[in-house]
Amino acid sequence: MPSIACPILPNSIRPCSTRSPNITPVSRVSHASAQHRIPDNHLGVLPLNAHSDTATPPRPPGPTGVARRTARGFTWLALQSVGEKCITLLAQVALARLLAPHDFKLVALTYTITTFAALLQQAGLSQVLIQRARKFHLWSTPALWMSLALGLLAAAATAAAAPLAASFYAEPALLHLLLAASIALPLNSLMTVPEARLRADMRFRFLSALGLAAILASAALSVALAALGYGALAFILPPVIVALPRAAALWWFVKPPIHLRPRFRAWRFLLTDSTFLLLASLAMMATYQGGQVILGRMYPALAAAGLYYFAWNLSDQSLRLLVNNLTGVLFPALASLRDHPERQTAAFVRATRALVIVGLPPCLLQAVLAGPLIRLVFGAKWDPAIPVMAALCVGMSARLVHGPSESLLLARRQTRTLFLLGLAFAAVFLAAVAFGAHLAGQDHAATGAAIAAGVSLFLLGPVILRLALADAPDAWFHVVRIYAAPSLAALVAFVPAYALISLLPRTTLADAAAIAIAGILSSLIYAAAIRVLLPEQWRELTSGLLATIRARLRR
Repeated sequence: MPSIACPILPNSIRPCSTRSPNITPVSRVSHASAQHRIPDNHLGVLPLNAHSDTATPPRPPGPTGVARRTARGFTWLALQSVGEKCITLLAQVALARLLAPHDFKLVALTYTITTFAALLQQAGLSQVLIQRARKFHLWSTPALWMSLALGLLAAAATAAAAPLAASFYAEPALLHLLLAASIALPLNSLMTVPEARLRADMRFRFLSALGLAAILASAALSVALAALGYGALAFILPPVIVALPRAAALWWFVKPPIHLRPRFRAWRFLLTDSTFLLLASLAMMATYQGGQVILGRMYPALAAAGLYYFAWNLSDQSLRLLVNNLTGVLFPALASLRDHPERQTAAFVRATRALVIVGLPPCLLQAVLAGPLIRLVFGAKWDPAIPVMAALCVGMSARLVHGPSESLLLARRQTRTLFLLGLAFAAVFLAAVAFGAHLAGQDHAATGAAIAAGVSLFLLGPVILRLALADAPDAWFHVVRIYAAPSLAALVAFVPAYALISLLPRTTLADAAAIAIAGILSSLIYAAAIRVLLPEQWRELTSGLLATIRARLRR
């Protein structure tokens, strides 16, 4: 099932200062209102220090408390994602058999428009609210009304772009797909404030349960609509149908403090931080959607864009399971340590090292098993997607460090840096994908684009990690330590597995045997190599996992 992820993909540009920007409101505030807090329901303008989290800060949580809450939140989100991946995998298998590659192409082209519109609707407001969680009651009302206004603006822009997109891609069916998708944008705006409140408070249990229920409902609706002959609309309509009840459940549970006055004068202070977040997300999304845009424009008569989109979604599964969940938990945790940079950096390094150790095997295993998996699960009509998926999976393995790095930069409020980096990388990525697609020719355009995309993503990993550690002594030493041992263990484990699979015949029995034998053996070899190369991290990971399991069994 398609989903919209919003990590930011920067490149190597010198970072800005880590100090938070000082924003002085133009509005005049009386001396009394500056010294004493005015009740929120009587505020006509914001106090001079309303934007700052540094005024009389509460005592930050201790390292044990932050670590415990982070681990608990990651556990809940990981459980949710495991359930989601099982549901979406089953749904995607059904949809791949019910729909044609051309339907996937239409969906991919639709999301090249709606994804950018969704970023306008979000505008980084959720991250800004989490950064200002200590004064959430001051910002919840203007954030809600601003989010609704942006949602309506995004819906109008999508509807206006629908005929232009249909003409640009020479696909008339895009018109009604985009009009249907635009309805979800203002509905999604209703979720911004309550979701930000839950994430700031690290209350991920309810978020996980609600997210799992929403994905289950969307998957069931998608399969049902596909079986009824709705084609590409089977992807577009379920999120629209599910959005309103999901928003209602969030508001019933959170009940955030909201007033009828929109407080327009406060919007500009939200825009100060959110503008660069929006621009950074737009630059990032240019890379995420760039492959299908380029392929859809260069080869409109082919299904290359659909193959690329299909393979991208499959290759991104392990990454979403690990990185998106850790990023969602790590950002509020690191933001709570903003006044303690040494502890903040130490927490980031530990989380990133653990993520690379745990996340590298599933990413590379997907690359090794791309052929048997696609042939066995999705059928022969998707065989051209095998090299596309393998190339993208290798690139995705380097993206493991992106999410934590972005969380650290966001926690330090380096939004301008993220924008500049995202802009630089988007230019490099899109040029590389276009060149790869052109060089490969129309018969292998999707594969050429995927190889170029994978190389670009793979090279970005160390760059963004070095940027996040810019203030740490021996930053490159930390980068090498994070990558070196897991990469060596992966070479020992997965290269022989790939060689073995390439020698097997392409039969159903051989593919099933390859998935079982190569998957298990390579995973065991990798675990043994990590135990030898990184004994301390191995003990920490295994003891933490066992402790989590025991705690869950006791409940």
